[in-house]
Amino acid sequence: MASASRFEGKAVIVTGAASGIGRATLIRLVSEGAIALGVDLNEAGLREARDAAASAAGHGGNASVAAASVSSETEVIRVIKDFTARTGRLDVLVNIPPKLRSTSSWN
Repeated sequence: MASASRFEGKAVIVTGAASGIGRATLIRLVSEGAIALGVDLNEAGLREARDAAASAAGHGGNASVAAASVSSETEVIRVIKDFTARTGRLDVLVNIPPKLRSTSSWN
């Protein structure tokens, strides 16, 4: 069985962290000791995800958040530079794609 602290001290960025799989991933990584940054456009969802991750934090893990669009190269570069300036590195990137929205019909 894997150690509950297998991400202890690891610097991690999780995109799509405001809801669903991204949020669950952020919470789990922080509970296993990651120093994690959740990224999403949904600021309210990010705050809720950060608070949930803080409640689950274990083994020195902590969560912070940044509102940004991963479709913007400029924003991605800013987020990574800011995070690595604070942590000194990036060990893991978890890229959770957003929900696909379509206005077309199959009919």
